[in-house]
Amino acid sequence: MMTNPYEKHIKWWLGEFCAEDRYEWLMSLFPEFNTRLAKFAVGVYRWNMIGEIDLDKQEEVERVHTILKIIDNSPGYDFFDNVFNEASPDMVCGIIGMSPKVITEEQPFVADYSVHEIKSYED
Repeated sequence: MMTNPYEKHIKWWLGEFCAEDRYEWLMSLFPEFNTRLAKFAVGVYRWNMIGEIDLDKQEEVERVHTILKIIDNSPGYDFFDNVFNEASPDMVCGIIGMSPKVITEEQPFVADYSVHEIKSYED
């Protein structure tokens, strides 16, 4: 098995958050941290730690995958530091031109009207 060349770097940064034991967990969620995107591992962990994302929800993990993919293919890689310049996920999405998170639950449609028959043109 190939080892992650960024493992030492990620574990050092996670150590700053007293979270060295979270390395394997992060790597299982984000295999892209085995690439140059390892730079953002601590930023993703920080988002989760302060409650800006919930990595126990698959849709949040997929959202981060998309953010990382866009950043990897744009000037965003050089623009952001390892904690995304302390920006929230929504701010990062705005900066990189990604659509904001859409609420999938629709509010029920409520209409208050009545129908009256019109019997003649004069009515």
